[in-house]
Amino acid sequence: MDVQKLVTTALAERYRIDAHDLHALSRRDDADGNLVSCLYHGEQVSAPDLLICISHDTYAMNQIFRFETDQAVGDWLASRARLLNYLERRGYPAPRVIPTREGALVERMEPWHLLITT
Repeated sequence: MDVQKLVTTALAERYRIDAHDLHALSRRDDADGNLVSCLYHGEQVSAPDLLICISHDTYAMNQIFRFETDQAVGDWLASRARLLNYLERRGYPAPRVIPTREGALVERMEPWHLLITT
């Protein structure tokens, strides 16, 4: 699966965002070399740049992830999004969560989960 194409589709269809110059900043692979998590940077015209975190359901099986939490990937990303929203309400200079057009903080496109911030 082309993950960058999935991100581009999600931005257009689920977020109504037309980001250009989308490129990967980092990636994590499982022991078999399969992509399980990636961080993308995207630019927008007349809007802040985006950071797009996309993680696969199997990322929870990754040793690094398991050290941090036993939550499912979608729940873990949602807890991060809620923390960022809390910090925003308190005026803390943290990244801002970009919700989907339906208002979801994390978008699920099986088996992937997306969290988008500024």
